[in-house]
Amino acid sequence: MDCDQSEEEVQLKIAAAGESAPIPADADDNQTIEISSDSSNGPSDSDSDSDDDVGIIDDDTDEDGESPEEQDFEDTFEFLMTKPDKEFRHLVQLSEVAFKLNDLEKIDLMVVEFEKLAVIPGNIWIKYLKAWLVVTQTDEERRQFEDKCAKSLRSSYSIPLAEFIVDELVKLQKIENPLLWANLLADYGLERPDFIQKLHSLIKAANLTEEESTKINEQMQKHCPTWASPPEQVEIIINLIKSFIKHIEAFKPQYNNWNWAKVHSPFVEKADELPLNDGIQDGLCKLIFERCVAKFPTVDAVWMDYIHFVENENTDGEAGSKNPSEQVSTKKTARCSWGYLKASPLDLARRAVKCHPSIRTNHKFLNLMERSGYTPAQVESELKLLLARIQPEMNMTVELHLDYLAYLLRAKNVGEEEQANQVRAAFQSSWDILSDLYGDQADTSYEMLQLWAHVEYCLMASPAKAVEIWRQIMGYPGSSYRGQLWMSYAQMECEYNGVQSALVVLREAMGQPAMEDAHLVQELYRRYERIHGTYETIAECQSQKAPEPEWHTSRRRPRAEIYPAHRPKQQQQPRQPQVNPSKKPKKTPPEATPTPTAAPARSPVAAEAKQPKPQFGSNFKYSTNMETNKIFVKNLPSDCTKEQLTGIFKPFGTIKDVRLVFKFNKQFKGIAYIEYELPSEAQKAVTQRDGFSIGGQKINVAISNPPPKPPLNNPPALQSAPKRRVATSLIPTTLVRQEAKRRKQLDVEPEKSVPADCPPANGDSDQSRNGNNVSSAIESTSADAAVAPPATAPKSNDDFRKLFSI
Repeated sequence: MDCDQSEEEVQLKIAAAGESAPIPADADDNQTIEISSDSSNGPSDSDSDSDDDVGIIDDDTDEDGESPEEQDFEDTFEFLMTKPDKEFRHLVQLSEVAFKLNDLEKIDLMVVEFEKLAVIPGNIWIKYLKAWLVVTQTDEERRQFEDKCAKSLRSSYSIPLAEFIVDELVKLQKIENPLLWANLLADYGLERPDFIQKLHSLIKAANLTEEESTKINEQMQKHCPTWASPPEQVEIIINLIKSFIKHIEAFKPQYNNWNWAKVHSPFVEKADELPLNDGIQDGLCKLIFERCVAKFPTVDAVWMDYIHFVENENTDGEAGSKNPSEQVSTKKTARCSWGYLKASPLDLARRAVKCHPSIRTNHKFLNLMERSGYTPAQVESELKLLLARIQPEMNMTVELHLDYLAYLLRAKNVGEEEQANQVRAAFQSSWDILSDLYGDQADTSYEMLQLWAHVEYCLMASPAKAVEIWRQIMGYPGSSYRGQLWMSYAQMECEYNGVQSALVVLREAMGQPAMEDAHLVQELYRRYERIHGTYETIAECQSQKAPEPEWHTSRRRPRAEIYPAHRPKQQQQPRQPQVNPSKKPKKTPPEATPTPTAAPARSPVAAEAKQPKPQFGSNFKYSTNMETNKIFVKNLPSDCTKEQLTGIFKPFGTIKDVRLVFKFNKQFKGIAYIEYELPSEAQKAVTQRDGFSIGGQKINVAISNPPPKPPLNNPPALQSAPKRRVATSLIPTTLVRQEAKRRKQLDVEPEKSVPADCPPANGDSDQSRNGNNVSSAIESTSADAAVAPPATAPKSNDDFRKLFSI
């Protein structure tokens, strides 16, 4: 095989030679993978029922006895089997290639590899069992086939898989293994009572002796709670199951504020209230949860609720009060004793981390192994397999290593030198593994080394070793720049080595050329000096200036320069700083190159004036549509910071931006928006952090779906009335005023008689002819001036002649 072929080449071969196209390389590996009967992420059930998928290899071979198509599949199979970091899509591709090769040995290898890393979907199990049926001839091979059937039924809840196995057992007239039937009916008999009827018919047709028939019935009644149920009970059960299936098919998490308890809680309560015996009630509750985890296998909240239910805890995730009574203990045992899908807490946790690991399910799995009495060697063996599956998830891997080290501290007696050295070796091994896998990306706060140093201080009574670890931490490039590390170092030294040792650490910290959070280090230094120092040391402390953050003294370096690889022997590729494409990058001359002319020094006042004002926004753009890669967080405490939110939501993916929303008076509104690279990362953040407590407040997290936003700073234009047209007048304004004044006088004084034959004052016949026009213009103008008196008798032309005769 050509080991240098790329994954893209392998996919092209599958696409060219196979009937179905491969899963794209950029497909979302964290998407919800349905493993129930209505799965749509794998091959469909109708396709799996076709015998064309499993058959004899065609005879059209070349001269070497092997077709080119088969050779391509052989190479692809070897490539995928030897690939170190296989994801789910690689396992699906491996199954497709194995079935097309029609080699039962390779199909068996594929199933072992698939089952080791993930949960095998029901449709792949059906293909696998069909392949075994082709070669099943002897009684020994039939027993092996039955073992394969039992193994597949332990994987997940799948109605198509159960139907296939029941049909094949009926065809083979197989009732020699009643335990297989009993466990199958214990899991599926509630939802499919027709399976029970098929077994009844098979027993009748087998002509068994009375003793054999009695033995089978006793076994069925012991394992299957509905084996002898009357029709009335069966009808009640079927009605509840149909109602639940309809509910879960229509369930939309975003419409229920991502409250996953609403998926199962109402129906679990209904099952407990039905007039049925405890066995059937517990079987119904188990079926409801199995359907939920089959429908939503990647939601750890559903798995945790299932585990809490079996542990007799509240399904909201918080431990309820334990009732040590014998009745509760018996009920818990009954919930765990039926079927292949045994619902013991440890088995459920193992299935959960195998189906879709998360920080919560990993922690629960480790806790249940410890409570079940697993030895450290057994725990280590289980966690090695789990770490291999979660290796692409860096934050999850770091958390699991920390959980394992905390477990070792509980399991080992660190007071004994031999066991203390074993714990030290585990710390060093975990740190080396993380550094080899992720370099400077993993555990950038050095939490693991800080934990190790704390253990050396308080549990192993070895402060010298603790100081050595702290010197290792502070020796990494960029660590001396971080004020929080100096404070943790000083506080541990103060507690276990004395105040003077802490003061030495703080003086060293204050001597650094640049530091973030330097004011906190300075406050701690001054506090210690005031309590334990002398007048001279206090005066020296107060006169010492705190180191400034690096961006106050020079352009901030990229993260790869500030926090390089943990291990100096690794050559890490420095990451390029992000550049805004809308702005041209500034060219910064190298530090060693002197500038031609020195810039004039600015005064502190001018420098302060040039400081940019704090920005309360970010590069978010308001969208009126649902943004699947952005989450909305509300009910945040008033003192919440951007850094705090980043730390809380960073484990679920790459965060592009975090925006806290402020009012115009710069008061925090208690809401924030967080944008991820991928929608699947946002979905995980919603699932994991909805209801999370920050500062004593439970936050609400949902996918961002903002309402329409009115335009800002652009008020709607006022609707102005149409411009009124006013008749223009050629009469001078002075005359208009005089006429208005005269009209007032006319209203007060009685009119004087004027001779009818009195000529016009100006003798202008044109003025006389246009008297009407002049009168109307004056009236209109005086009305606009709002000085007209109440309406009086209309004036004649002679009256206006009198006016102009003056």
